[in-house]
Amino acid sequence: SLKFILLHTHTHTLSLKMYRCGKIFTLLLLVLAVTAHLSTAVRLTEEQNMHPRTLVLVDNMSVRATHSAFLASLGVLEGSDDAPAVVHLASHAPELSKYGEYSYEVVVLMCPRAALDVESLLDFVDAGRSLVLVGDEVVGEDMRELASELGVEFAADVVRDHFAHDRSDSAHAHTLVVSRALESRVRAQGSVLIGERLAAEQPESRSPFVFRGLPHSVTQEQSSLVLPVLRAENTAYVAGPGGLQGGDAVLLSVVQARNNARALICGSLYAFSDAAFGLQVLSAQEETAAQEETAAQLSGNGELMRALAAWIAKQRGLLRLREFAHHRVGESESAPVYRIRDQLEVEMVLEQWIGDAAAGTGGHWAPFAADDVQLEFAMLDPYVRTTLQQAQTQAQSGRYVARFEVPDVYGVFTFHVEYRRTGYTAILLDQQVPVRPYRHDEYERFIVTAYPYYAATFSLMCGLFLFSAVFLYTK
Repeated sequence: SLKFILLHTHTHTLSLKMYRCGKIFTLLLLVLAVTAHLSTAVRLTEEQNMHPRTLVLVDNMSVRATHSAFLASLGVLEGSDDAPAVVHLASHAPELSKYGEYSYEVVVLMCPRAALDVESLLDFVDAGRSLVLVGDEVVGEDMRELASELGVEFAADVVRDHFAHDRSDSAHAHTLVVSRALESRVRAQGSVLIGERLAAEQPESRSPFVFRGLPHSVTQEQSSLVLPVLRAENTAYVAGPGGLQGGDAVLLSVVQARNNARALICGSLYAFSDAAFGLQVLSAQEETAAQEETAAQLSGNGELMRALAAWIAKQRGLLRLREFAHHRVGESESAPVYRIRDQLEVEMVLEQWIGDAAAGTGGHWAPFAADDVQLEFAMLDPYVRTTLQQAQTQAQSGRYVARFEVPDVYGVFTFHVEYRRTGYTAILLDQQVPVRPYRHDEYERFIVTAYPYYAATFSLMCGLFLFSAVFLYTK
């Protein structure tokens, strides 16, 4: 029995050691798995910026041949199974998400007549993804509903222009309209939306845009989320009830949601085609005015669509807040608590992504320069609102600095940064910090404003002493 007890004890000890070793081994595996997951997440984030995962849904696979230039700008590569964009028939569309994770960053709908899952597409936009709606001369109810949810409404009939139409459309009903009417707000954004060259060109020298299909109207013209990019010329019109005239007929719009989701809306499948990209345009109005001596111009569809495709894929206008720090002036470390009337210095670094998904060369983060970035120091209401200035010694680093005095109010304050500009992703930051009053031993020993009270106190003491002496020693 003694041998049995010793053997049992030895076995129990070995089992205990093996159990402890197993726990340590499991813990090490867990640490390695978490580290690998974090590194993979960082790598995938960079790869998504280089090659956004794009899903293109079409009615007919012949679109791959007729719209190859635009699809190439999205990353569709012929004969490649590892392309950043894939094309599927709308009738056999894959699931957008699986196990709560979205498989795509951009969805392009080049299927105006197909049945669409509007609810899942709206959830896709609510998740901060990008969407492209391409209509045609006939648009199905699902795409109309989706466009309405995004803030635009397709017209009931195609747009016509008996003056500003391409000469090749002379035998038709003048539905191949020509327009150079870029929105002024779009031109003001420069390279963010359409590139510096298109934004700087004068209307008369700008490459014409050709369009055949349904225009749309913006349901809320004052909305800051929907931005018309291109309007029809003043001579254009849409016939029928609820028709549109002139600039009310919008040919191309973009949507920038508050959650940084983006959308592009156009009612012309032809405008994205290779034929439109390579068309030599001469409108009937220009041809008559020049007595047939004006040379035709290459259409601006290709340049404009490629620029907007880069913006939709977040290769343009993508901002990030890389650093944010606050500390007292003269110090370098942030304090857990600040005191009223402290002098604070706030620093932040803003960067923008520079890349081209179509080129396949990736991209990089570069400093972002702006003169309208504001900082608020608020408790319910902002007590301090100041504009951040670029650091003079590091003007090309994207570093911004602001100095201010903590208000004479104690409580829990919030550093608040909200930067929203057309074409750029929003920068939002809220960071709380407590502010305390002076402690009893931090006040000044003698306050100048209290000198009259000091004088009154000592004069009263002297008066009482003199009165007592006179009262006691005189008769």
